Amino acid sequence: MLMRPRSPLLRNLLAVTLPEFVWGFGSALTIESPIPAAFRGYLCGGEWFLGAWTLVGALASAAAMLLTSWFVQGLARKRAFVVVGHLVTGALYLPVILLARALGDGEGETSQLGALVGYGLFALSLGFLMPAWMALIGALFPEGQRARVLGLVFACNRIGGVLGGLAAGSVLCSTWDPHDQWTWLWGVAAGMAMLGALPFLLVVEPAGRAVPRPSLRTHLGGLLGSLRRLPDLRRFVAVDLLGIAGFVVLAYYGDMALDVRGLPPESAGGLTAVSAGAQLAGALLVAVAGAWLRPRRALAAGALAATGAALLTCVASTPVAFSGVAVLTGLFLVSRQTCHGPQVMRLAGPGDPTASLALAMAVGSLGQALLPFAAGVLRPVTGFPPVFLAVAVLTLLGALLLLIRVGDTPSAGVPSP
Repeated sequence: MLMRPRSPLLRNLLAVTLPEFVWGFGSALTIESPIPAAFRGYLCGGEWFLGAWTLVGALASAAAMLLTSWFVQGLARKRAFVVVGHLVTGALYLPVILLARALGDGEGETSQLGALVGYGLFALSLGFLMPAWMALIGALFPEGQRARVLGLVFACNRIGGVLGGLAAGSVLCSTWDPHDQWTWLWGVAAGMAMLGALPFLLVVEPAGRAVPRPSLRTHLGGLLGSLRRLPDLRRFVAVDLLGIAGFVVLAYYGDMALDVRGLPPESAGGLTAVSAGAQLAGALLVAVAGAWLRPRRALAAGALAATGAALLTCVASTPVAFSGVAVLTGLFLVSRQTCHGPQVMRLAGPGDPTASLALAMAVGSLGQALLPFAAGVLRPVTGFPPVFLAVAVLTLLGALLLLIRVGDTPSAGVPSP
């Protein structure tokens, strides 16, 4: 049985940080770049596979996010939803590898299709969970402390990510049959993610207000209307799409290292661990800075890190150079993990921010889907360097516009939908 600290603040902090150790470990075994590039090799997937993987995951996640606020507004508290969501999402790691093996034993187009279907199911569940999880953190902690709490959350996640990356590298360079290697990696990720649901039982959540759900059509129309009512949020969402181009580097730098430069597949685990270490350092910096760090500025710094990563990927040819790419992409990713949600909540106005979070995260997921997919289409025609140079231009422009065109002042008097 879980120990229950007397302080509600400590209980809530433990509840949202403890799951991240095992979730970070599991994701580093399976879905974090550049592990999918190694998984592509196992599945004998063509150049299209990484683009399709990113497209399926992001589109499924975005579609589910648009439904989250409609579902949870009928709940006075979000804790039970978050607990069940973690259990279900953790279990859905398994269909990825099970469908891949059932439809082709890890080889052929049917096996690749099975893995994509399984990953789509996982992403649907994760997308349905994430806005409610972020809104729960918003309900548990005051506005000035949310970035600090998320910094601690993702620091714990990245400790698990470092260990998971090292474990993945050890498994992939072992003498096991490749089918057994990947089955073990995905199976352990599922078990640990499901275990990570338990600490949320510690949460002491203030009672919210259950609202009767409107029709789904009315709900979706209200989501889009919120951007008209919140011009600062609308401007941020539009500018943020430029910085999202950094996900192209995340999606493809592993393929550049393993397929183009010829690094061995097991190096994917080491690069994942290096990236997780950089994210750990960045998350701790956010946690220490706390309310002093403006989320907008951290997002701009992350976009600049993506600019550097894109340029370095064009010329990298050694493990050390690709470790530099891993560090920069890690810093880009942690800026988004810790500061995107707080920035949206700052601009969403008073009230439950779940709908604004869902809309902003869904738009971002669409960008994460379409930009890497477009890069995958262009790669056979142009090669990697022009693609990464275009990413560098977009992310640099995104960083500048975040600093010039997006404000830091919290919205007041305009309630979230």
